[in-house]
Amino acid sequence: MAYVKNTVLAICLLLAACRKDYSFEKPPPPPVQPLTVKVLTTAYAEDITAARIYKSVYWIDSTLYPLEAMANQHTFTQGIAIYNNQVVVAGCYTPDISFNSAIPCYWLDGKRYDLPTNGRTYRPSWLIENLGIAIAHNSIYIPGIVGGKPVVWKINNGKAQIVPLSYPKNWDGSNSYPYINITVSNNTILLSSMYPNFSTIQNQQIWSPVFWEIDAQNNITTTTPENAPNYTSGAVRGCASFGNNIYIIGLCVLIINNNNVLNPCIWTREGRLPLAFPVNDIDEFIDVEVDNNGNIHVLAEMKSGSRQIYTINPQGQLISKTAIPLAAGAAGGYGTCMSVNQHGNALAVFYTYPLPRKTELFAIKNNIFIPLRFNFQHSNAVYRITDIKLVQMQ
Repeated sequence: MAYVKNTVLAICLLLAACRKDYSFEKPPPPPVQPLTVKVLTTAYAEDITAARIYKSVYWIDSTLYPLEAMANQHTFTQGIAIYNNQVVVAGCYTPDISFNSAIPCYWLDGKRYDLPTNGRTYRPSWLIENLGIAIAHNSIYIPGIVGGKPVVWKINNGKAQIVPLSYPKNWDGSNSYPYINITVSNNTILLSSMYPNFSTIQNQQIWSPVFWEIDAQNNITTTTPENAPNYTSGAVRGCASFGNNIYIIGLCVLIINNNNVLNPCIWTREGRLPLAFPVNDIDEFIDVEVDNNGNIHVLAEMKSGSRQIYTINPQGQLISKTAIPLAAGAAGGYGTCMSVNQHGNALAVFYTYPLPRKTELFAIKNNIFIPLRFNFQHSNAVYRITDIKLVQMQ
């Protein structure tokens, strides 16, 4: 009997000793990393050490990531964004070392995917200004020119379709203008460009601004915001939106006192926004963003060659004007694109230095300088930063 009691006691002690052994249970989940604000930048440059091939890259802050390409292919970028926690870059590449043709594409975390053209001729992104990329309706939107007409590719779950952008009824049938811009607000895609039409007042062909709004069902609304009789021509450089407000920056040629006057301008749904400040010292507007308070931020190239950021309220009144800060030792600074949102502001800029130093690329995130380096030797004059975005990511 004592033997049985001792045996039971021994078993109980053994079970108690083994109770804390969790070797067969799942380990606790790792702690969730908090989201941090990062600046995404993409660019291309000519590698003069490898048969003068153009190569494309992107940066997360200052960390460089290459984009997939064969050794004898040029690659060019046009926009960068975050899609399903992946970095997506839009652009194109050439089938070989020549520039005879190009194939539109996008990269997800560096891996390349082709975009369809339905057998029509594609105008390469290096020949078009301010293309960009936007994310909405759980899809990627990439603008381009195919068959001489503006289109936007909509990519959802890896499947791409071409959505044509119809011109207004008074379009004269000419090919597309080489400027298409894209942005998103309130889950609506906004694109802007110019279209050719015949002016009965001027008795000649003119270029007028146009913008398209696309909803989740691919319904497109087309608006022509310029109808003033003294307007003779213009150019679109960028677009931004906030709520129901739309802002398209560009240049317009107006007849004032029987003279053609070239001015930077901002179009809205109702027409040109009256700018209640002098614009005589501005050469052109380069990029535009709208912050969460509805204020408009315009990156301007001055006639002196420098760059400044104009902050304007929705009524067209100037709030502030900020010169692009210089990096240490730089002789001048030239901004190419910017991002302004609830996370702060970011600016893509290149700085010129006194000889023999080369020009250097920087991103400025909330007033902090971030150097942008390529992983190959590049020339001073043959590179371009094409897009910058300030995003929240792990």
